[in-house]
Amino acid sequence: MPAGHETVDIGELKAAQRALMESEARYRNILKNIKEGYWETDFKGTYTFVNEAECRIHKRTRQEIIGIRSREISLPESYKKIAPLFKRVYETGITTPMYEVEIVRGDGVIITIESSASLLKDAKGNPVGFFGINRDITEKRKVEIELERHRLHLEQMVRERTKALEEAQDELVKREKLAVLGQLTATVSHELRNPLGVIRFSNFYLQRNVGKRSDKIAKHFTRIEEQVAHCDRIVADLLEYTRGRPTSVETELIQPWLGELIDQIRETHSITITQRLPDFLPPIPHDREKMRRVFINLIENAVQAVKDREKQCVESSERFDPKVSVAARHEDGRLVVTVTDNGVGMDAHIKEKAFEPLFTTRARGTGIGLANVQRIIDDHGGDVFIESEPGNGTTTTIILPYPESNS
Repeated sequence: MPAGHETVDIGELKAAQRALMESEARYRNILKNIKEGYWETDFKGTYTFVNEAECRIHKRTRQEIIGIRSREISLPESYKKIAPLFKRVYETGITTPMYEVEIVRGDGVIITIESSASLLKDAKGNPVGFFGINRDITEKRKVEIELERHRLHLEQMVRERTKALEEAQDELVKREKLAVLGQLTATVSHELRNPLGVIRFSNFYLQRNVGKRSDKIAKHFTRIEEQVAHCDRIVADLLEYTRGRPTSVETELIQPWLGELIDQIRETHSITITQRLPDFLPPIPHDREKMRRVFINLIENAVQAVKDREKQCVESSERFDPKVSVAARHEDGRLVVTVTDNGVGMDAHIKEKAFEPLFTTRARGTGIGLANVQRIIDDHGGDVFIESEPGNGTTTTIILPYPESNS
């Protein structure tokens, strides 16, 4: 043996090779028998090895998988999401957390797999590709989606049932209130109207017989009349809503009595109310007394709204010109009457509840006025609408049908 050369033990080398082959065989045997799919690819994503479990997942033979690229069997959107993950593994050498990807099996069925990816190195530690573990979670995902659907359905059912219970409770409370209100109205209305009549007569008598009257005294006489009228309206509204009476319809003109009503309210409140009631409007079937209640409520509400706005403007030193108007027209076989003001207006919540009985935003309100309006207009086969915005006033529209002969 030449000098300078080390002796190589052929026996040890063969033993090492044999141990390496046995280790690789054990490694391959483990990969072959594990339940999870195992795969290896080069840096282009071309499969270089798969175990039997991976073949079962793909519904392809090993020969059909080896040599194809992973992007060829992945859905485009899924592959687009996982490409950055492989780039990160290559740059950092850190295994990815489990990710999901949708692939197309050999039989054309799309499935969802859960996978991991790690950097594959050769015997010298050089990176040569990627490897990872796959699990078919298609059925698991289906179950989760179905459970989520049932959960959302149950939540919807709970919301609906809760809302129904809340509405039923609100209705029960409302009925109880109305029942109590009816009992009180029957007793109190009689007891109130008698003293109110005495107060009104006494006020009238004093105005006739008081000699010298200052502006202050006249103002107090007017105030007494206004408050008596206000109390009388409350009693009338309560009686109308809780007891009412059958609707007695007669076909007659609406302009004469509505014009007189507007004049009375104008004088009572010393406020300008513009009226546009054309003479050519034909007679319409209606219960005059009940319709008077409708327009008393609507016009009084309009007057109150502009007074409230006026107070706000005084406090803020803002200039304000109060406006209330009542207009009527004949349109498409119907009588359309609008009551408009430039008062405080209503927000969406108040407008939605405006016609509900016992709902009011006023300290002295009963919450019956607009409920009466709705009921009376319904009894006449008509419709009532409110258009309003905070600070921009309110327009209430009454629509009543004419007989076919007049339409």
